[in-house]
Amino acid sequence: MAELRKYGAATTILFPLVDRGTLDFEATPVTFAAADTQISKDEGVFANTGSTPAHEGNGMYSLALTATEMQAARIMITSIDSATKTWEDQAIIIDTYGNASAQHAFDLDLAEQTVALSATGKTDVNTEADNAIETYGLDHLISASVTGADVADDSIIAQMVDDAATADWDGYDNETASLEALNVDTDAIKSDTAAILADTGTDGVVLKAAGLNADAATEIGNAVWDTDATGRQTAGTFGQAIGDPGANAETMYEAVVTDAAGVNVAADIIVVDTEVGAIKTVTDKFDAVDSEPTGVPAVNETPLVKLAYLFMALRNKILVSATKKQFHDDAGNVEWEKDLADDGTDYTESEGNAP
Repeated sequence: MAELRKYGAATTILFPLVDRGTLDFEATPVTFAAADTQISKDEGVFANTGSTPAHEGNGMYSLALTATEMQAARIMITSIDSATKTWEDQAIIIDTYGNASAQHAFDLDLAEQTVALSATGKTDVNTEADNAIETYGLDHLISASVTGADVADDSIIAQMVDDAATADWDGYDNETASLEALNVDTDAIKSDTAAILADTGTDGVVLKAAGLNADAATEIGNAVWDTDATGRQTAGTFGQAIGDPGANAETMYEAVVTDAAGVNVAADIIVVDTEVGAIKTVTDKFDAVDSEPTGVPAVNETPLVKLAYLFMALRNKILVSATKKQFHDDAGNVEWEKDLADDGTDYTESEGNAP
């Protein structure tokens, strides 16, 4: 049987010596001549080793080999008494590992190895991956249609499309709530807003006089702004809602012009303006180019970030090894991974974790 040693790395081998003509170990230290211990590399010519063996005790000897002496696939060491023989001839066979030129290229010193799968192995991995994708319904993302029963209630996908207390895929209507549908609605809002601004003026409030006769614009202005509000207080009319600034200070005039923000009508106007701004911020995200998310997906990511992680998984490189499924960003860097386990009965993928 051959000893295993790393290619090109200095090492020490151990071996026994047996007294000549007996079965006993050579316990009395012997003196080695230079030619007593020789080495042959890859079946080459034998040459003296760089050092001679040392007695370790009880007939056991050690021989130190240099890095240069270890640069071969197969190494043979002989210990033969070149004078009057006092010990039985001994031979040690060494197979090297851990180098392309070694007997075994596989490096036993590394805790993790990159192993090329055979064609059969690749087929088996692909089959297992396909089965797992179907088992967990991921095939519905691209290659299969989906019904309510295919998406579990309160799953991430269900929560992305339904705002019920218990998110249900059946509550999703792609004709009205898909990204494309929302984009169409947003474009319609923008178009309508532009039309309103074009009709009413750049600030969206003042009517353009160009669309009216000059005298009509003057008459309308006088009728509205120069009329005594005291006579315009009929119950249920806008005049009553606005009030009479001259007779009663508790009016819309007071709320808008006099009172500080957050007291009366002004507070409501500010809230409406804030909500409109928030809606625009959300709708703008559907038109904006966004960068890829990084790191391990958190359980409480926003819907847009969750969607971005799904897009990364569909578009970018996924590396599946015997123990890992790694998800890459566009540059090829591993952002997160899952630990894989298969005991022949159950195939398990862990929760996402850092690589």
